[in-house]
Amino acid sequence: MKIKKRIRIVYAIDLDGTLCEWKFWWWAEPAPIKQRIELINRLYIEWAIILIYTARDPEFFTDTYAWLIKHWVKHHWINMWRKPGADVYIDDKAINVEDFF
Repeated sequence: MKIKKRIRIVYAIDLDGTLCEWKFWWWAEPAPIKQRIELINRLYIEWAIILIYTARDPEFFTDTYAWLIKHWVKHHWINMWRKPGADVYIDDKAINVEDFF
């Protein structure tokens, strides 16, 4: 019996401005962008690895994690302050290399 191997794609997804509307978290909780969260959750269900990253200070980890749970964002890992290694990056401030050059 042959076992099919599935390739897992690693997605690194920025939080602020990508999955939630940009606001300063210490003033108000940012609103989720539900259509984007639904797409990320579909990728998770389809066997992708989802890494959420943010440039926030690690002292905000608890607030960040609570927001992701509250808004049902499926993920495998949260990375604070550093961009993780991944196959695909989704970020509101990113520019595609082909578009840039």
